[in-house]
Amino acid sequence: MNKTLEKRISKKIRKIEIRTKKLVESAIGGKYTSAFRGLGIEFNKVREYEHGDDITSVDWNVTARTADDRLYIKEFIEERELQVFLVVDTSASMVYSSLKTGEDDQAPLKIDIAAEIAAVLAMSAIKNNDKVGLMTFSGAVHEYIPPKKGKRHVLHIIRDILSNAQASGETKLSSTLENLYKLIKSKAVIFIITDFMLGQQDDYAKPLSILSKKHDCIVVRISDPFEEEFPDVGLVNLVDPETGREILIDSSSSSYRRAFKARVDSEREFHKKILTRASVDILDVRTDADYIPVLYSFFKLRSKKR
Repeated sequence: MNKTLEKRISKKIRKIEIRTKKLVESAIGGKYTSAFRGLGIEFNKVREYEHGDDITSVDWNVTARTADDRLYIKEFIEERELQVFLVVDTSASMVYSSLKTGEDDQAPLKIDIAAEIAAVLAMSAIKNNDKVGLMTFSGAVHEYIPPKKGKRHVLHIIRDILSNAQASGETKLSSTLENLYKLIKSKAVIFIITDFMLGQQDDYAKPLSILSKKHDCIVVRISDPFEEEFPDVGLVNLVDPETGREILIDSSSSSYRRAFKARVDSEREFHKKILTRASVDILDVRTDADYIPVLYSFFKLRSKKR
């Protein structure tokens, strides 16, 4: 890594560290705790039913096999620690933002927002005494960091996300999810942070369904306004950052813009159906809006459900 890039990444990490520390120390850290406390539940033993036990905990199979008329229930224990995995898309399409600023600093790219969201989640997790792991991917898995605790570990995670940005190859989520399933042995919370620039060729539906049956999976989808509705800026030479393919388009054509919007809506609906079928929560974040209200609302809703 050259010195200029290293300096730029270090500056971003420092900004993220300062901002996320304030956020975690505020209400959002507490909301995380109430949303995910007690998710690490494991079977302990079967015992005889006692007055006051929850009737829904009765193990009817064991009860039916016994010769007496007594009821037996399944007893579970809560794990003291929870594993949180951050699965972050670091493909070339994530190194983009259509936003402009009047300052010297560049407007936050999708990968910057992904790193910051990952930092908020990781900081909240270690404050809750949970372990945090990371997997970055694009066309394949690029980096895997096993779950650990500690602020230094979180800073390592942020650096890794930013350093792997613009990894080569088309985004492929399916192989990443397959690898993740093999690696994670006990129940975990998995945050998949991506722009979902996958197309319909990546057959990730089955591995996601298998993974979500064992783990709690949440998708954080990051999008940019120009990716949802193309502006009228005349003739534009578009380059796919992941494949290098180029195409000249006339964005002043209303028919082109309608077709573009229809294609985007179709892609979004395609992925939404897959995620819904797998019972995966979706958090939509945009580069032109604050992500904090989205996270806060999600944690609050989760707390109420629990």
